[in-house]
Amino acid sequence: MAPSPDKLSHLRDLVKEHGVAFEFHPAFSMATGKRVQVGYDVELYGAHDGEHGPHREPQAGCDRCAEVWERLREIVAEIVTAEGGDSIYRVDPFRPGLTLANKRKGPDGRDREAVELVLEIRHKGEHGEGIDPCEEECLRPVIDSLREVGAHEGA
Repeated sequence: MAPSPDKLSHLRDLVKEHGVAFEFHPAFSMATGKRVQVGYDVELYGAHDGEHGPHREPQAGCDRCAEVWERLREIVAEIVTAEGGDSIYRVDPFRPGLTLANKRKGPDGRDREAVELVLEIRHKGEHGEGIDPCEEECLRPVIDSLREVGAHEGA
């Protein structure tokens, strides 16, 4: 079920406010003694508003970082509306740190530091079991929805 027009507008506002960008890549496991793709990780990045909230330089783990992470989680909660077949979705807990998002420049032209949220898309089977077409089918609507709300691909 797609978000309502009002909710879609709200998500677009959040994406714009925090300069949300994303990347996705395969996730691998060595649980079986060999490298096996077990799903995908979708990494969302968001920055403090303006000049990093009440302080000029971001401070890893500050209250504002936690607020930005909660906004990223809100976006994910709206675009991931149901579990898909043999796949599960998990959001890694908030980590009080900043990631250097070197493909995205801040207003001053420097690489920006951002809060990161990781959405895992995994197969429901045994840990280390390889993916099947279901993970691809679950990844595509997540990526399409992020693009629809204005998130930029490439952190």
